[in-house]
Amino acid sequence: MGCVRCNPRKTATGCDAIANGGIYRYHLWPLWVQLQEKPCLAKADAEVVAAGQSISLHPLDTYRLDSLGLICFDGDRILPSCELYRIYFAKQLSKIV
Repeated sequence: MGCVRCNPRKTATGCDAIANGGIYRYHLWPLWVQLQEKPCLAKADAEVVAAGQSISLHPLDTYRLDSLGLICFDGDRILPSCELYRIYFAKQLSKIV
């Protein structure tokens, strides 16, 4: 089952797209700041983007990540809502988690 929220326009089209100066920067930066301000949430998102398949997290972390639009549901499990988020946040979170 695919994610309902996945948007083809949010798919990374190359390394430049996910660079900090890339075309998605104004969309990604506020999300990145929110994760940096909440280390527990950053750790939870790191688990999601590192997983090769859908996973389960604590319900509160799941709620918070869903509220930011970073995840989508695959039944009762979660995964990144788009490949752009998986690639960008895996790169960014590897620096702090």
